[in-house]
Amino acid sequence: SGAGGLDLGFKDAGFAISVAIDAAEAAIRTHKQNFPCTKAEVGDLIKLQPEGVVDLVQKKLKPGQTIVVIGGPPCQGFSRANTGALTNDPRNKLPKLYLQIVEALQALYTVEFIVFENVLGIRDKKHAKTYKALKDGIARLGFDVTEKELCSADFGVPQNRRRIILSGMRSGQG
Repeated sequence: SGAGGLDLGFKDAGFAISVAIDAAEAAIRTHKQNFPCTKAEVGDLIKLQPEGVVDLVQKKLKPGQTIVVIGGPPCQGFSRANTGALTNDPRNKLPKLYLQIVEALQALYTVEFIVFENVLGIRDKKHAKTYKALKDGIARLGFDVTEKELCSADFGVPQNRRRIILSGMRSGQG
């Protein structure tokens, strides 16, 4: 979740931010100040696994509710600025874990849509297998996939920050 930049956009669009997870304690401290009603937890998703995430969500939301899942797994392993980036960077397994988390949540909740944000480098040739698996996985989970390259400057942010946004709307809904 970081400090909640992606969450802020969703909050401003009328969504309640129920649960936030980040491995960095400082990010969660900031998130808690920005979103005091959110269950914000310090946690390593690799250690939590989908079951741990579902447990956290169940503490905040009753099964059967309609939810959305937004996330931006750490991008350092895919970043073009990381000239020593390796395809086997452990952080590069997080897109697969993201899909596993969504699938686990689907067992208890109606996941209306998902959003996955990352750096442009995730589409580079050396990460093509991971990126294709991510897109295919979103579709396999029953979502219609949309891929967009967006720049923060186009939305009033004083940065030239380009990102890949994959969104999945529950099939048959859009």
